Amino acid sequence: MSRPPGWPQGEVLWEGRPFVGPSSGDYRAGGLTALAILLTYGPLLLVLEQGSPQAALRHALVVAGLWGIAHALGRSVLAGRGLTLLLGLSLHALAASLIEGGTDAAIWLPAAGVGVVGGTLLWQAQHHWGTRYVVLAGRAARGIPGRYVVNFAYDGLPRVHSDPFGSPIGNLSFEVHDVQLTTSDGQTFGLGTSTQRMERVTFPERIVSKLQSRTPRPADEAPDTPA
Repeated sequence: MSRPPGWPQGEVLWEGRPFVGPSSGDYRAGGLTALAILLTYGPLLLVLEQGSPQAALRHALVVAGLWGIAHALGRSVLAGRGLTLLLGLSLHALAASLIEGGTDAAIWLPAAGVGVVGGTLLWQAQHHWGTRYVVLAGRAARGIPGRYVVNFAYDGLPRVHSDPFGSPIGNLSFEVHDVQLTTSDGQTFGLGTSTQRMERVTFPERIVSKLQSRTPRPADEAPDTPA
């Protein structure tokens, strides 16, 4: 089947898109973040909340839970560290203002920050939801159909970056050359990057195994044949 301009032509070995949404690894990452915040922020609050350990514990639990949610949500939509940190800080500031009974300005300012960051996260989710990945033998592409596509040749097999939190979702990185960006109006530009990544791919090891099975072995590794 013929593809739009800019997308590689030929037999497709794998086609997919980033996994957008919470995974088991996101929940584990959020839980560990919440635990770390509780163990570090909790003792500090016990010192600040003199004579009220129950209030300090409630405050610490709320803040730890919000940081855990921010980390899990940021991972699930490929938000990046900066945006995830902004979300955590905004939620933290909003919770602190509500718990301490701050003024209207002290509450609405972090609430506005949460709204702005939340809207950006929603845009990120939509962007990645529309992204498509295509892998052929020796060539691959990633992009949003109708908007742009990055088409590249790759050498060898892509490298798998497994999720350290144990989910079946990981990243693939390719050593590339002949990288071309094609825009929605058909213009093509060369890119000088040496590495391309496909992020939050489900079962990336299976993709590499399929590529490996289709890669011909060098002559010195070919099996002996009877004379």
